[in-house]
Amino acid sequence: MVTSAANPTDAMNAALNRINLGDESGSLEFYAILYETFWESLIRFLRFRREATPDDAEDSVSNLMLSLFERARAGRIVNAPRRWQAYLRRAVLWQYAADIRKARGATPRAKDVDLALALYDGIGPDLQVADREEVRRMFERTLPGLTLMERRVIAMRGQQWTFAEIAEALGTSENSASVLASRARKDLWSTWLKLKAG
Repeated sequence: MVTSAANPTDAMNAALNRINLGDESGSLEFYAILYETFWESLIRFLRFRREATPDDAEDSVSNLMLSLFERARAGRIVNAPRRWQAYLRRAVLWQYAADIRKARGATPRAKDVDLALALYDGIGPDLQVADREEVRRMFERTLPGLTLMERRVIAMRGQQWTFAEIAEALGTSENSASVLASRARKDLWSTWLKLKAG
């Protein structure tokens, strides 16, 4: 499906020209060239420039590529960049910063979160005042190490969202939301045990 052009920029611009002329197949070719040519290098670039985790880098690159695909399909990329690689590197840094801001916005604050619900799958026991203070410390230490999606899911669970509501909001399946919550809880419990041992 991908055009075997010597220069990916020429192939991408040719696909964009086809889209602008009304050829819908050009958008699929544009995305395929974008993915096959730049996916790995943009992930490596983010990990080097921003020390992003592999999951966070993949999320941001994926978000950027989907956004570009939607813009291309809608015919909104009229003046293509002369140097796609330089353009995409700037764009993915912006996308990563935007994703981090969103994740910080979803980071639970103690006053907004039912800590027991965030920690237990289902209704957990009422936490005593001393336990709540330890749990707050655990959240502070653990959250920076979670992926963006894990932070979002654990914040939503702590604000009494169901897995169905989380899946709809994040555009994923209920099973994926449940797995993300379990993974985040495992890290949270591990940190809590270390705090208690120390």
